[in-house]
Amino acid sequence: MANCIPQELPEWVLQDERRTAEIKVFNKCNSELSDEWHVFYSRPWWGINERGGEKDGEADFILAHPQLGILFIEVKGGKINYDEKADQWSTTDRHGITHNLKRSPVQQAISSKHELLKKFQKNPNWPKSRVLAHHGVIFVDTVDADLKLLGGYEREIFCLSLQFERDFLAWVTQRLTNHREKNETGPGDCGIKAIHDILAKPLQLRTTLWRTAEAEIAAMNQLLTGLQLQALAEVENSTRLVIEGGAGTGKTVIACELALRARDTQIDVALCSVSESLLVNLKTRLSKENPRLEILSITDLIKGKKNYDLIIIDESQDVDWGDWPKIENRLSKPESKLVCFMDSNQAIYRLATDLELVLQAKKFTLRVNLRNTKKIGRVISEFYDGPVPLVSGPEGIKPNLTIVPDIEKAVIGMCDEIRKLNSKEGVDYGSIAVLSDDKEFTRKFTQALRGFNVLISSAKNRTFNSLTLDSIFNFKGLESPFVFVFADSEGGNNKEISYVATSRARAYLSIYSINRDLQINRAIPVS
Repeated sequence: MANCIPQELPEWVLQDERRTAEIKVFNKCNSELSDEWHVFYSRPWWGINERGGEKDGEADFILAHPQLGILFIEVKGGKINYDEKADQWSTTDRHGITHNLKRSPVQQAISSKHELLKKFQKNPNWPKSRVLAHHGVIFVDTVDADLKLLGGYEREIFCLSLQFERDFLAWVTQRLTNHREKNETGPGDCGIKAIHDILAKPLQLRTTLWRTAEAEIAAMNQLLTGLQLQALAEVENSTRLVIEGGAGTGKTVIACELALRARDTQIDVALCSVSESLLVNLKTRLSKENPRLEILSITDLIKGKKNYDLIIIDESQDVDWGDWPKIENRLSKPESKLVCFMDSNQAIYRLATDLELVLQAKKFTLRVNLRNTKKIGRVISEFYDGPVPLVSGPEGIKPNLTIVPDIEKAVIGMCDEIRKLNSKEGVDYGSIAVLSDDKEFTRKFTQALRGFNVLISSAKNRTFNSLTLDSIFNFKGLESPFVFVFADSEGGNNKEISYVATSRARAYLSIYSINRDLQINRAIPVS
């Protein structure tokens, strides 16, 4: 097995479909090259051009062997095209989209070779002798062609699909043994050390937490589309429907999609909730999309005089029991549709079976969590009474639990962690939500953040560049990539409140607690 830098590809690379070809090459190097080989993936470089200006680039792969030499490789996936008249290389991806390349793949490999060799030669460990360094191009998806030239370059420079699959090691070896001058040598152990000094120390592939979280969220969002189609199909065949599901199963997403689809049917639609902060969020997302859609509180719906062809209720478990007949009175006709979304795990409110009975509705259950990573999902599962939804997201970042002696220490610790996420991990404050039902903590935390000139907003008035600070209840129905929770004795020992708080986090969850014995703490073992 080769010595690969990095040893394992980070999650954001694995989730990026644009890097599929590079992932294949990384795995091939890792599995087929011996431990004499040193493989460096995605190494950036910077240099000066002949006019004195800056230029930069990236070597997809650098393969170094102490005796054989160094091979600089450019990797391309998809269908490869070359227009001889325009001297234009391009790739066509699996979606049929064509991307023109600024330079030929061979020239990219050559540039990486020349620029990085200059850096290697400045290292005191670099050999005085002439080190063999060649370049090559891998087209992992391109069918092998019986051509002597590809885009004006010799065929042996390229490794095409069948050769990549069957004779990868042979191609690599040939690139470093063919056309070898007598005075050329491998870099030796000292040269390998110099390459590591240049590529693996200052340029070591490091992923910020924000980039990791961003990739994980993108992966979960891709899952969201197909898994909700069945629920939408049920709406087509039902006039009364109760859709139940735990946190993260996509209830609000389906509600929004349902409201948007009604745009093409020319019917009057009301999308309602008890939560003011959720209503604000829905208005931001949907108000301009459907002129016949109204986003209302339950109170405004009931007190209004207008009737609707479709009424959608999100967070139905929060609706007062006596309001349901009044809601049905706002339907235009007996065949008008009423679709209710509710979280069946919040036992402090009505059960789905109760609502199903009173509305004479059909029930549909969502059982796949598409919001949270698996590690956050395991925390949430501690607070479930019924069947735990299957979490389909990536493994994710381990949730944090910090036990502190008092509120002051919680404020200091949380502020430090948040500021480090912003300054060192690239996390924008707008991606962070801090949830607490403790008024003293909220007051002291607000003072501390304002001392650092951090903008703060409530759940109802969230903005893209400000940290959200609010109670757990006010954040119901919402989510954030990074969530911090201050657990007091009352909320931290309440199963439903702990469930709501922890399930708001998509990729990063950090809990601060004064009392070591709280129920919420037992879901996250102290590191």
